[in-house]
Amino acid sequence: MFKILIIVSILFTFNIYAQDNRQSVGMIIPLYSHPDDVQDGIGVIWDAVADAGKKIPITVVIGINDENTTLYTDAIQKLHQSSVRVLGYVATGLATSQENPPQPRNKDDVKSEIEYFATNFDVDGIFLDEGLAFDELSNGEELFNYYQDIDLYAKSFSQIKDVMLNVSYIIADDINRSSIDDFLVFENVLIDPNDGTSNWDTFVPSQYEGLDFSKLHIIVHGIDDIDTMMDIFNDSVYNKNIKNLYFTDREFLQLPSYWYKEVDAIKAYNNALTSKTLPTLYYLLF
Repeated sequence: MFKILIIVSILFTFNIYAQDNRQSVGMIIPLYSHPDDVQDGIGVIWDAVADAGKKIPITVVIGINDENTTLYTDAIQKLHQSSVRVLGYVATGLATSQENPPQPRNKDDVKSEIEYFATNFDVDGIFLDEGLAFDELSNGEELFNYYQDIDLYAKSFSQIKDVMLNVSYIIADDINRSSIDDFLVFENVLIDPNDGTSNWDTFVPSQYEGLDFSKLHIIVHGIDDIDTMMDIFNDSVYNKNIKNLYFTDREFLQLPSYWYKEVDAIKAYNNALTSKTLPTLYYLLF
């Protein structure tokens, strides 16, 4: 009896530990639609995301495009009830700059938009868009400090816990020394429309070996069918160790045509991680 109690205790402890430390996969969604927008086959888009948030980890990026702020307040609350993390969208203008070397938006303007989100909406963090790789620019250190200052400002608001930077590419050293929490390290179309080459094949996340991969996010556009989506999903989670992803065949005002399949693929992957712990330990003990 004593032996059985010890084994049960070990099994329970091991299972809790395994679930707390499992490398589950989540979704990062640019949710730029209006909270009331409806999509064929989906229904109200924000409701569909909230429903999916009960099944898988989800982070959404939202913009405010309606003077009716109450509508957004209620919609954000519904997302939170499904454990969806909500980030407010703020453009920094670096990637769209026509100057040489590129220059970001005025820092005070960026901070003003962060303040707007932090004081009017219950967002969990800020998504800084339109970044560039610091190490490839002559003013890279200046830009690195620009984003560090913005990150510090955002977190001066008690509710802002996370800041994510869309930089498309960044070296591991800059991630390590940055106070920014998360990075969108790949956002591109699957196939280059100009020459037909695969942008996906150029993405080599092994350069980030040793980092916490939960900090890294990817978005792949132009995945036109379910089979291709599943191929890229499997490559992402099994070969490239990606933990936060989003695949789509549509603009960010809609969810992908294979929305439910994508959610189900992530859910099945996460379920498989936890289902293996107890049988394995049971075998070892007996």
